[in-house]
Amino acid sequence: MTIKFYHFFLALILGSMASGIVCGQNIREVTVSFEIRRATLKTALKKLEKTTGYTIAYPSEKVGKVRSVTVPPGKRTIEQTMLLMLERTDLQFRQAGRNIILFEKLENIPKTEQAEKPQSFLIRGRVMALQEGGPLEGATVLLKNADEGAVTDEAGRFTLRATGSGASIVVSFIGYRSLDTLLSFPIEGELTLNLRRDITQLQELVVSTGYYESSRSMSTGNIAQVSRKVIEKQPVASPIAALQGRIPGVFISNGTGVPGSAVHIQIRGRNTIDSGKTPLVLIDGVPVPYESPNLLTGSHGMESYGGGPNPLNAINPADIERIEILKDADATAIYGSRGANGVVLLTTRKGRPGETRVDLDVYSGFSKVTRKMDVLNTQEYLDLRRKAFALDGITPTDRNAPDLVLWDQNAHTDWQKELIGNPAPVSNAQLNISGGNDATRFMLGSSFRHEKPMLSGNNRDRRGNTHLNVQHESGNKRLNLSLTMTYGVTDLETRGINPHDYLLEAPNQPKFDSTGVTPYWFGSSFNASALRYQQWRMRSDNFIGSALLQYRLSDHLTLVLSGGYTRINDRQVLKNPSTYINPSMSYGFKNQASFANGQRWTYNIEPRIRFRRAVGAGVLSALAGATFQQSVKSSQQISAQDFPMEALMDNLASAAIISDRRSAFSDYRYHSILGHASYAWEDKYILNGTYRVDGSSRFGEGRRFGGFGAMGVAWIFSREAWVSEALPFVTFGKLRASYGTTGNDQIGDYRYLETYMASKTPYMNKSGLTPNRLPNPDYSWEVSRKAEAGLELAFLNGSLQVHASAFMSRSSNQLVNFPVASQTGFSFYQANLDALIENKGLEFELHAKIAERNRFRWEAGFNLTTFKNTLLRFPGLASSSYASRYEIGESVNVVRGYRFTGVNPESGMAMVEDLNRDGAYNPGNDFQALGNLDPRFFGGFSNTFRYSNFELDLFFDFIRKPLEYGYLDVFPSPIGGRANVKRSWATDYWTEPGQNALRPRPTSSATGRNYFDVYGNSDVAFEDASYMRLRNAALSYNLPVRLKKYLKLRDMKVYVHGQNLLTFTRYGGFDPETPRLAPPLKTIVAGIRLTL
Repeated sequence: MTIKFYHFFLALILGSMASGIVCGQNIREVTVSFEIRRATLKTALKKLEKTTGYTIAYPSEKVGKVRSVTVPPGKRTIEQTMLLMLERTDLQFRQAGRNIILFEKLENIPKTEQAEKPQSFLIRGRVMALQEGGPLEGATVLLKNADEGAVTDEAGRFTLRATGSGASIVVSFIGYRSLDTLLSFPIEGELTLNLRRDITQLQELVVSTGYYESSRSMSTGNIAQVSRKVIEKQPVASPIAALQGRIPGVFISNGTGVPGSAVHIQIRGRNTIDSGKTPLVLIDGVPVPYESPNLLTGSHGMESYGGGPNPLNAINPADIERIEILKDADATAIYGSRGANGVVLLTTRKGRPGETRVDLDVYSGFSKVTRKMDVLNTQEYLDLRRKAFALDGITPTDRNAPDLVLWDQNAHTDWQKELIGNPAPVSNAQLNISGGNDATRFMLGSSFRHEKPMLSGNNRDRRGNTHLNVQHESGNKRLNLSLTMTYGVTDLETRGINPHDYLLEAPNQPKFDSTGVTPYWFGSSFNASALRYQQWRMRSDNFIGSALLQYRLSDHLTLVLSGGYTRINDRQVLKNPSTYINPSMSYGFKNQASFANGQRWTYNIEPRIRFRRAVGAGVLSALAGATFQQSVKSSQQISAQDFPMEALMDNLASAAIISDRRSAFSDYRYHSILGHASYAWEDKYILNGTYRVDGSSRFGEGRRFGGFGAMGVAWIFSREAWVSEALPFVTFGKLRASYGTTGNDQIGDYRYLETYMASKTPYMNKSGLTPNRLPNPDYSWEVSRKAEAGLELAFLNGSLQVHASAFMSRSSNQLVNFPVASQTGFSFYQANLDALIENKGLEFELHAKIAERNRFRWEAGFNLTTFKNTLLRFPGLASSSYASRYEIGESVNVVRGYRFTGVNPESGMAMVEDLNRDGAYNPGNDFQALGNLDPRFFGGFSNTFRYSNFELDLFFDFIRKPLEYGYLDVFPSPIGGRANVKRSWATDYWTEPGQNALRPRPTSSATGRNYFDVYGNSDVAFEDASYMRLRNAALSYNLPVRLKKYLKLRDMKVYVHGQNLLTFTRYGGFDPETPRLAPPLKTIVAGIRLTL
């Protein structure tokens, strides 16, 4: 960094020394290998900058006159190296944090100039991050042509004294563009200087593990981060959905297109056979359950599609400041066994000092189903049905073919439009108030979202949220306190059965009887029109509170106490009125309702102590602490029938029959101690180590505690003098590696005990107990061993950045439900199995600044993950109950079935491989591995275009998935059966003996269906579900400064955002992302964002 001045003296020497401890090591202690021969002083200083990572500011005119500098090879401190460079010049230097300032020796300044004493002025100012809006602590503020300089405090403030009628001021901070501005005196009030983030220094991005922070360049682990800027451009209801396709190694998919449904997340594959597969999710350090609250057991509620409601429904994405994903052993080891499947950290927005500001963000739009299936019209469907009966030699009757005999032959219902084709309006409003001073800061926000699903009937998804954060710092800067609270309410109303199962009903099936209200019933079959009358409703309130207390004992020691509490109350109701129930079915009741209440609460307390100090030529950081966590879950369920009036179905007391009472309770406790240490030597060599001992109540006595740890190393080779000389085009380069172990206790509670359940059949009017589970106090922790190597590079001053990682994990001592003989009266018991699962893959990430000319800027990003899962070992697999599900050498997501060989030319029946050649098709003998449901690779690519005040973001995600449940599996009805078919399937089918056809004969007979079951369980039932999707498009316009001033607004932006806009795929079903469920929705909204 060049500064044109003739003399400069740093006034606050003690402040600079203190800043050196915080922001940079003392140059008297940091050693460097350096040499240069016969170079200009300017060249020598630039080389030293690149070698050390320090910023060197100098008077360009004076430095430019020094034409020859030689520093012999050797290892010296930075101070010694600088002295050798400047020994024959009239320049000297000072350190200010990670900055070195050169200035002219005072004895060389003419005495007449020194004697002048013009009027002096005091400059008070504050350095702020322009995009983020917060203060920058440790920024260097230099006054040109004077002997003044300062380093900003925690609030970003500084004080300088200048003389004359004006001055030029230079502000610099790592990761931000330097600011050079001219001031005129006098200055009224406090000066605000805004720094813009410099994309050439993205490696200085701060990442967090939740327990400690590190810059991106100094991190030894694999931590990905997505900021609020990315999240706020997506009109999604869940913050996790905003990550889809954006992070290598993290596979995210929608549970279904129904609003409020779950969003699934998997980090680097499936590590286990039976135990939990979800990552640990924390909000402001508080663990929150990520399993969906399916209280209504059985085939009821949203569990029948999409895995149930989203567990983060009460969290407003606009309240999230950033999301971090911890992937490798080094990053996750600090969480011990809880991080076995990775860790997701959600950090909410916090208050910032400054004038009170009001932010308002409102948008509205609509959603619709992304894709429809091309099916036969009524006449085509009926012709196919008649042909099937003719081939079977069966006469259609009103019993076996009502669609051909009883129903209107010209009627047509588009069941796709009827069930999931409704318009789905969406609206969202967010209001935030924030402000405060250096001592106390606050943020208060509230939001409301309303969304109507695309389903028929009265459906809705409404949610409200309030978020509060208060921070306080004592006057002596030793005590810091932060309190955060979030309260959310969700009111979700939808169907209790997956509508996807009925999208291909016969097109001429009547919807209603003569009343136009009651569904038309035929025999025992279900009428999809009745779905509009069923109601599944969930009302949930969610509270999350966290507190962080820090007290600085000394410059090196800090005490930390963090705690959190979360409570979720759910109430779910499923109502099946008489208009939903087929009267010909002998259910024994005219209407029915189920009610369930659930409560979940968790608390965690974590005391710890932090240490940080310069040791030798590096910095040592250490952490020790403990975790105390308790999670309690309880639920109650009851069913009732025969309400006198369906308007009274919410009143349990009005029911004639009360049945199926259930309740459940579990108490999970988790205690651990942890230690972490990191040493960074010369800012080039980093060693990181973590060890944790976990105790879990899910194991029996003597098995409850397990020790897990990890180690990470990194070498920033670009800071080596010989590397920077040999590879001058490399701005940044780092090699890193990690290895560690984690445990897994994600199983049910009390499985080591013999448990009982209440008997449903009373004896002599008294309820008894029935054994429920066999005890096993000897099972213990499932263990995963993880290894990773990574390379991080930046070229052309950071304009091109490349990150690559290779990872492998092996999970053993699997926790499974081990099968036992039926004579015991039980099916299985909990045990460890010596099975070994391996996950390995490659991750690649690229970010490029392609163009920046005048007012135009273009940036692009790309990420790719390749992946393979393998079951390496499973003793006794062939003789176990798992034999039909797994194969050694295949993925644990293996698909087994028949291998289709063609259609029999004489009978028209499907033929498959007869592996044991016994002349019969049997799953036990003839099923084989057809492939697996794992993606081969997935990723995403983004483009951001900025011109003047316009900005356009386009993000595509893609997946290569050769095998997925296809059309035939999802709609298992034979060609010619009483269900519509996809148009492309109603071709090239067998019609006469001797014909070579692609598909079996149309049939409606029992024998035909049996053979069709063979066809439907073959590889034909699976399809390639690869796709590329325009996941997000965001166009915005920021009003000009003059117009905002005229409107008295700090900021104003108008925008149009879209989600799931285009899909490119060859998949034959509704959608490749949700093959058995309602497809994701295309959403388009328009909105306005104001700051007052």
